[in-house]
Parts: sequence; C-alpha cells; structure tokens
Amino acid sequence: MSGHTPQPDRHYGLTSALFIAVLCTVLYFALLVAVWGFISLLSGRDVVGEAGVAALAGPAMVVAASAVVFLSVLFALRRFSGRPPIGRALVTAATVYLAAPVAGALVVAIDQADVASALLFAAARATGPFVPAAAVVAALLVLAVPPVLALGDRQAR
Repeated sequence: MSGHTPQPDRHYGLTSALFIAVLCTVLYFALLVAVWGFISLLSGRDVVGEAGVAALAGPAMVVAASAVVFLSVLFALRRFSGRPPIGRALVTAATVYLAAPVAGALVVAIDQADVASALLFAAARATGPFVPAAAVVAALLVLAVPPVLALGDRQAR
C-alpha cells in the first residue's frame, strides 16, 4: 500500500483565496511577459507588429489573459480537493486563447473604428505563437496550484 490517505476537500476563506489568486495572477503576468519576450527574441516578431495598431492592444491582451487566470484560480479555491484540475486547466487555456485576441481586437476596433481590421487582428494573434503560448502558460499555472498548496499544507502539519 502506498500509505496515501485522501484528504477531504479544503475550503479556503475569501481572504486566503483572493491572496492566492492575486499571487498566481502576478506570477502568470511575469511568466507571460518573459515567455512572450523570448518568443519575440527567438522569432524576430513583435506581439503587435502591425503599423498603425493601437499601442494598448498588447497590454489589453495581457490584462484579459491575466483576468481569466485570476478568476480560474479564485473559483478553483472555493472547493479545493488537491487533485490535478485537468478540466479547469483546459477550460482556462481555451478561455485565454479566446479572450486575449478578442481584448486586443476590441482595442483595435475602438482605435481604428473598423471591424474588419479588428477581426484580422484577432485572427493574426490567434494563429501566431504568442496567444497559444499564453494559453499553455495559463494551463500549466492552473495545474501547478494544487500540488503547491498541498505541499504547503503538508509542511504546515
């Protein structure tokens, strides 16, 4: 026998859940900036490389992706079981993959008052390397939360 006893579901209070979600979001933001920087450096492409595109399109994409990660982690902590949240990670990745280009496209649509340019912007971001990388980083972070919290719980005993 492995000697592993299943732990009952743990409920984090609102303050603890908010604190953990904020820390995860800050970590995600830092990882995203680093990963996008390396992708840009290695590929020779900019996140928003088109001339005439609003300067806030890239930051809007990062904010949208970070908001998705924040909400995913916060809701995951409402009923924390310690098991790998594979479904939640996949949903988070898919939501980041959709939300980031849409947020950038909204900024482009407001800036250029042209829906076609916004749709082309969103399609270019979704097919480029940056948004899929953001989705993968989000999924990995969501998958990493339960083992890290379980390790902390184990050390607290």
